[in-house]
Amino acid sequence: MFKSYGLKIFVFVALSIYQLNAQVHFTPHSVSNNFPLSGLIAADAVDLDGDGDIDILSASHGDDKITWYENNGFQEFTAHVISDTAEGAYSVYALDVDNDGDIDVLSAAVLADKVVWYENDGMENFSEHTISINAMGPRSVYAIDLDADNDIDVLSASIGDDKVAWYENDSAENFSEHVISDTAAGATSVIALDIDQDGDIDVLSASFLDNKIAWYENDGEENFSEYIITANATAVLAVSAIDVDGDADIDIFAAIAGADKVAWYENDGAENFSEHVISEDAGLVLSVAAADLDGDADIDILSALAASDKVVWYRNDGEENFRELLISANVDFPTFVIATDLDNDLDIDVLSSAGNNEIIWYENQSPQSISGETPVTFPESLYLYNNFPNPFNSATVITVDLPIRTAASLKIYDIQGREIAQLLDNPLAAGRHRFTFQSGNLASGVYIYQLSGTGFNITKKMIVLK
Repeated sequence: MFKSYGLKIFVFVALSIYQLNAQVHFTPHSVSNNFPLSGLIAADAVDLDGDGDIDILSASHGDDKITWYENNGFQEFTAHVISDTAEGAYSVYALDVDNDGDIDVLSAAVLADKVVWYENDGMENFSEHTISINAMGPRSVYAIDLDADNDIDVLSASIGDDKVAWYENDSAENFSEHVISDTAAGATSVIALDIDQDGDIDVLSASFLDNKIAWYENDGEENFSEYIITANATAVLAVSAIDVDGDADIDIFAAIAGADKVAWYENDGAENFSEHVISEDAGLVLSVAAADLDGDADIDILSALAASDKVVWYRNDGEENFRELLISANVDFPTFVIATDLDNDLDIDVLSSAGNNEIIWYENQSPQSISGETPVTFPESLYLYNNFPNPFNSATVITVDLPIRTAASLKIYDIQGREIAQLLDNPLAAGRHRFTFQSGNLASGVYIYQLSGTGFNITKKMIVLK
């Protein structure tokens, strides 16, 4: 049944403490190559043309452009304009909206009060379709199958009417608006995922006029109840979610611009959230992202600091103590930051804006072994790490530590216990092993991965979001 899964495996010997404490270095490269843009505000990264490499999209509100940058496989980019009439383009998101096997594009046009999608004909020619003209000042768009009917629905956060809304797709890409909240004062950010892991999709928003981060619990029938995570996030501009502390529940992290703060909110497993400050020196932080930048199997945080012209990352020591490290100190007013493996070399690179007309990607130069200084060591114990990213859309990495050569099996199950994929069924050498699992045609939901062998059987959860 599940024949379309791809699997990439790479194995490496666990590094010494010397290596693990070495700083990851980043080399800047231009994406937009001086392509004329004005008011560059947002971006997304996806394989738009289906050729196996990561392309970039951008929204620029000064010239009303939605643009995509075609990667030739060598990280040389050619700009293509999707639209130059997206009035006040402020957000961009890419997904296969019409389920025809190619990637379409969503955008929010602030000045036109409009949410639109651009249909890809499979040859990267795009036709504009309006989803809504009633979102007053939409600042954020997102897409997911919210009602579990196997089509893609759309969400927006709009600043002018304090509204978080979702647009139900009738499977023919006709969209009906449903208001989740009209009291999110200055709604500026929205995403959707199964926060309480009950099998349906909930909604998360940030609203900067009331300093609020809230989540809206889906009762399974798309009736939403608001729960406030914090009402003290001064002028919060961006919010997102991931399992920060590796305890198999969904935590929240945010860019709190008015307080120059980056913070994460720990979920106790019952959706009670406790704030932890990552930085209080994040001058006008406009954007945050999360990824395992240093390859040590825990979640690091990234941010774009507009007031100090910096892009930084906060290294997680594995106990959720974060240390600020520099990606670039020469970025003129960065408005966004994104983490993705742009060059397909199995480490996480970084995307950001520079000024109002340049997109830069920062190549992750992972630390290399130094002869004579780095003794070979092996893991001291068997360990199954939390998959990363989690939740994930198309692919996630599962990491296993083995102290000795061991016969092992690694399988994926759905929530009913049905086996859907087997990633491993043979002896492995001592060391750290990483397996990339591709979700293929799996529906959104909770899945189980299980590592088993003689004397051990370990299971963990992962979440697919489509």
